[in-house]
Formats: sequence, C-alpha cells, structure tokens
Amino acid sequence: MLTAAVYPVLFAVAGEAWSQRAARLGTIAGVCVAVMAAVALVVGSYHTVAETLIGMGVGFTVAWANPRRPPRELSVSRPPPIARLVLCAILIVMIPVSLYPIRARLWSHGLVWLGVSERYTRTIRMDPASGRTIVTVVQLPLPSLRTNSELF
Repeated sequence: MLTAAVYPVLFAVAGEAWSQRAARLGTIAGVCVAVMAAVALVVGSYHTVAETLIGMGVGFTVAWANPRRPPRELSVSRPPPIARLVLCAILIVMIPVSLYPIRARLWSHGLVWLGVSERYTRTIRMDPASGRTIVTVVQLPLPSLRTNSELF
C-alpha cells in the first residue's frame, strides 16, 4: 500500500521540474516500481495475493487522489538543482534496494540490535488424508553477521 501510494507521486514530482511529459513518465516509473515491490512480496511469501491486491488498490487510489497542481511555467530552461538532487537521491537509494536482499540484511543486523535470540518459521498445510490443518513450527538459526557488508 505504501509503495503504491508513494512512488508514483514521488517520481511524478521529481519529473515535474523538467516537463509535463517527464512527470507522466515518472508516474509510470513509480507504478512499475510499486508493482515490482508487490510481486517481490508475493513471491517471497511475505503477503498473500489478496493482501497485495487490496494494498495496491488502496495505494494507487491515494496516489490518484493526490491533489494535482496546475502545470507551472519555469523561467529557466534547465531543471532546478534541487530537482536534480532529489532524483539523484532517489537513484542512490533505489539501486542498492533493488540489487541486494534487504530483508535478510535487516534480519541479520536488526535482530541483534533488538536483542532477539531465537527465530522461528511456520508452515500451514492441509493433510490430504484427513483434511486437517497442520501447523509446523521450526526454529531457525539466527543469520550470522557479515563483517564486510556492502550496504550497511
């Protein structure tokens, strides 16, 4: 929901400094980033398809309802430096996020920061013979800290 609400608006505002067409392309790029994030959440089993579709619907509704300002005329032919800075900051953040498994890194560092000493995973499945729901809980080892991390 958050990615669908934030990225289309953020990229549109960043592109607005150049032109109306750049703002539309920014909106399309933001929608693509939000859809990729949704697919990653479903594939990684962090959310169900229904949760993801509902969240994307709410997020895109919020992004669509975002108050639009009328296009303004810029007196300069080049985009302002602050727009370049925002675009560079977005790229600097988005490139590492898309290339590295952030969730695993946050687990490995965040668990130690919070003092967590155990980690569990669960699976829920139906027994085909009896039709009963079987819940399996497995204790996992904590991920080891990497001393030479590219991101943190």
